[in-house]
Formats: sequence, structure tokens, C-alpha cells
Amino acid sequence: MTARITSARRRSGIGALLVGASIAIAGVGGGTAIAAPTSAMLGITPAQDATCRLSPLTLPLFGGTPVAIGTPVATALSVGTPASEDEIAAIEDATATIVACINTGDPKLVYAVFTEHYLAETYGNPETAYLPAFEQSLDGVAIPVTPAFVLDEVADVTALADGRIAATITLSQDGASVTDTLVFAEVDGVWLIDEVAE
Repeated sequence: MTARITSARRRSGIGALLVGASIAIAGVGGGTAIAAPTSAMLGITPAQDATCRLSPLTLPLFGGTPVAIGTPVATALSVGTPASEDEIAAIEDATATIVACINTGDPKLVYAVFTEHYLAETYGNPETAYLPAFEQSLDGVAIPVTPAFVLDEVADVTALADGRIAATITLSQDGASVTDTLVFAEVDGVWLIDEVAE
């Protein structure tokens, strides 16, 4: 199955991209109130020749042990400071890698773009998800996304008080575009999606 955007423009981005890979992620709200710099303002051009440098997920998830599920708390994106030039560059690079991984169509790479925290909250709660079924879906055959998604812009990059970084990401595919606000967390030196803002 080929992932494709069906509307001209909508705020559901990364979540919509992953629906075709067997999940639906909640839609996105309206970003941050902080006037943070964009990649374009700093003269940064989103990399289009990025490759997926992430390691694929290994099964069973979470080492085969039950995970502790807390109560999700929405991040206050208006509480933060404009990211530094180095932080913007790091998030821009991470996002280019994430898009490249999504474009592989390999489920174990598509979901490697998320932190273990995100996966545990989304799939580790037996009241809302069935983990064995999700793990089975990860063994699916890789079907590259065609046409590939292109990273157009990384904007409103904001450093949050908890050490994470929020950014508004715009992707396009075959003449259509989508926008999402994502919260990234650094895990072992790699920035991954920790939250899809609502």
C-alpha cells in the first residue's frame, strides 16, 4: 500500500503518514506562541538527500517486560524559549532522518522514529491497545513510500523546560503538504519524536 496525502493542506502530518502503516495518531493543535526562528530564517535548507540512520526496532518491544504507564500530560508549548542555532540544526537534521525512515516503508524503521516512552504510552497500555498485534505488524514487508515525502520546513523550534524541543514540521508529497507540531527528546544522542502535540 502506498501512503498518500489526500487533501491539499491539513494539520495532521506525521500522524496521517503513519495511518497507512497501521496506526492513527491524534491530530495536531496550533503550535507555540513563542516567535521562534525558522530554518529558513537561519539560512538552513532542509536536507533532501538524508538517509535513514536509525536502528530498526527489535522484538519483543520493551525487552518483553510489562511497561509502566503513567497518565499522559499535554506539553505546554507556550512555555519555553526560542531554540539556539545549534538546536535548530540538530532538530532539522533529526527530522530529515525521520522522514527518510518513514519513506523506507519498513515498519521497524517507521516506528523507530519514536521514543520508547511514546511507544509505551501508545501501545503498552492493554486498556487501549493490543501490543502483540502491533508487534506482529512490525514484521511486515517494507514497501517504500512513492512518491516520497519531502521535508519542506522546520519552524517554531522551541527549547522546553524539560530538555525536550518542540518544532512545527511541514512535509509535502506529490503537490500536497501537511504540518505537524512535534516534541523531540534526545535518546543516546539521537533526537526522536516523544510527543505529537494536540
